[in-house]
Amino acid sequence: MLAAAGQGTVAQADGAPVDWPEWAPGLSDHYRAVDALADRARDIREFGAVLDGVTDDTAAIQRAILSGADALLIPTGKGLRMTGSVEIRSAVAILGRERPAPIIWEGRERQAFLVQPDADQLDDFVENVLFDRISIIRADGLAPSGHLVSARNFRNLRVTRCRTERISLCYMGHLRQLGDRYDRRRGSAEVDPAVLAGFAPDHDRDLNDHALIADNRVDYGEYSGDVARINFCKHVVVFRNRGTFARISWWGGGARWAEGGNLRFLRRVRHCFIAENIVTGSNGGVYGNNGQYIIVARNVVQDMTDAGVDFEGCFDCAAYGNRVINIGNFGLATFYAARNIVFHDNYVEQNGDAATLHLRFGGGRIGNPKGIFVMGLRSSSFGRGDDGVSVTFRQNRFVWSGAAGQGRCLASFFSSLVFEENRFDNVTCDIRYRLTEHLTVSRNRFVFTLGSEEPVNIIGGSAERVDVLDNVIECRARMPDDSTAIFRTIPMRENSQTRITGNRHAGAAGALPILVTGKPVEASALRIAGNGDLPVRVENTILRKS
Repeated sequence: MLAAAGQGTVAQADGAPVDWPEWAPGLSDHYRAVDALADRARDIREFGAVLDGVTDDTAAIQRAILSGADALLIPTGKGLRMTGSVEIRSAVAILGRERPAPIIWEGRERQAFLVQPDADQLDDFVENVLFDRISIIRADGLAPSGHLVSARNFRNLRVTRCRTERISLCYMGHLRQLGDRYDRRRGSAEVDPAVLAGFAPDHDRDLNDHALIADNRVDYGEYSGDVARINFCKHVVVFRNRGTFARISWWGGGARWAEGGNLRFLRRVRHCFIAENIVTGSNGGVYGNNGQYIIVARNVVQDMTDAGVDFEGCFDCAAYGNRVINIGNFGLATFYAARNIVFHDNYVEQNGDAATLHLRFGGGRIGNPKGIFVMGLRSSSFGRGDDGVSVTFRQNRFVWSGAAGQGRCLASFFSSLVFEENRFDNVTCDIRYRLTEHLTVSRNRFVFTLGSEEPVNIIGGSAERVDVLDNVIECRARMPDDSTAIFRTIPMRENSQTRITGNRHAGAAGALPILVTGKPVEASALRIAGNGDLPVRVENTILRKS
């Protein structure tokens, strides 16, 4: 299921990238259909809209939607003033031309357009709603707020080529979330709160289905808004949008162990393709809870107070070709259960400046931002021997560009954690954490041009099984005494295994040692060989004969 494309966009004949999902509508076909609709759309002035920027046109827009017209056109004008939300309960296209009159949004509701069936029709869906080339501006003197469109219980929602200022773009939700129907506090390791809310335990046919959010521009004006919020949905494309002070996120239910995050429960955001977006200035770039089959590809994520690309409680997801720069907590991350997550061919850069982004943005601090971690795991009770946290980092480049010091990786529980063929520039990979299972650090290159005030461990591991194989460590700057190239801590667990082979030193500074310490092990369980001029020290570890 996971796409295998790397960095760089390779387009098909219709302009879509080669990893475009087969279930998604073709962009060229979509825009041709929009043009055909626009040619026969009814002008909203036919329903009493004035478009002078002063008259309240809310009622006129509602009349136009209720008219049964399949397409409505917002023409050029000074402004279409809206003081309240209008409802959409059936198929309609709301379109602008190249320069439509901007919607001047003065409402107190959460959205200018609300797409949903009757609120008590939990199993009904509104089909075929389209917004294209709509411009909306939050009225002067009002704080940024709301969304252009909120959609609950939909099939085939499309929002393309729209522009928003001081208002978010799109929120996708479900009627089963409203009121007290869904309450994650009612969940547990044994109880799925989504099932309590009426979602089926064993299929995804009751989710929102098919959304295309493409080629939009969102400037929320301050920290922080949404390009797209995806709740209880499947088959969603978020493509080639730009969000300033805006994020892309999803939520498929509570992912914590005590809130229904059990591995056997259904992940209720499924089959999403989030690609080639640029997002800056929010709490997170592209992230979410309880998703499955989510691709995050070739996005630019910068200046986030919490995480750059983050899979929380997600299964079978991949992030590749992304540029993630200047993140408060973690550039690439997983939280809670994270099964079969692959990060490959990403570029992650930290320099420490993101530690104070929340102060500059005027937002609350999230976690303990340091601006140094290129990746992080926060597994929160899921490291229980059930393959609940299996994550791979392959062929990424991790860069620390601060004037001094190093970037870091942050560990937590994992069942399997793999670092393979990555490059680390002034970034250490010390992944020592209690009760973890299998750590592989293989064929990576570590280049250090900066020294450190404190001793460092370039590679570290304390898992039950550790394989550190064929890595190149290039120290061009001398490290403090007590620094190590590889630091292996043997855990207080039976059956631990260690292989440290084929690693080599390639720098001008002196070679750092391999240090092994911890619980006594059988000689057959510890293999250290072929590591060139890296000296080996064994402390507090008696090699017993088998």
